[in-house]
Formats: sequence, C-alpha cells, structure tokens
Amino acid sequence: MPINKDYYKLVSRFKTKLREAEGSEGGDEKLDQIISDLADNADQLSAALGVLPNYQDYIRNPQNPANDPEHNELNQAKVKEAVSDIKQYIQLSSKLMGYLESYIEEKYGFKA
Repeated sequence: MPINKDYYKLVSRFKTKLREAEGSEGGDEKLDQIISDLADNADQLSAALGVLPNYQDYIRNPQNPANDPEHNELNQAKVKEAVSDIKQYIQLSSKLMGYLESYIEEKYGFKA
C-alpha cells in the first residue's frame, strides 16, 4: 500500500534528522523503541485492513438467505472481530503518537 511506503519513509527521515540533531552514532534507544512500536502497529493495522475486503459480501448482506443462520452468525462474528481489531490498532496508534510527540518535544524541543 502506498500509505505504508510513505509512512516508513517519513519514519526513516525523522530518525535520521533526530540522530543528526543528537550528534552521536548511538542514537536514542527509547525513541527507536517508540518508532519501532509505531511501525509494528502500522503493520498490524495494515494486515487487519487487508482482511476487510474479504468480508464485503457479509457486510452488505448479513442475513444472506442462501446461508443457514449459523453460517450468517459466523460471518457476522468475523466482521465484528475484524472491525474491533482495526479500532484497537487505531487507538494504539493514537496513544503511541501522543507518546512520541510528548517525548520528542520534551527531549529534543521538537514540536510535531
């Protein structure tokens, strides 16, 4: 997905700029961990979003008369789980971004 490529480019540029500003090769382990967590979460979100198109028929026709009721219930449960996963990853991304913004402002004076 183009969004992921742009995201990783942005993260890479950001890390490079911070390392240059810090003036050392060692870097900032805490910042590296925050960025790594953000990237991992983005991967998980991307995977969860990638599954959603498979469920379009279930979303459009939750009570499909061609299926038995148990099958329809199972399909609805799959959709609900996928949507719940996406919500959780988005909430975690928001929390991680808040943590990143406060950390870089406090440590580097960088206001995002």
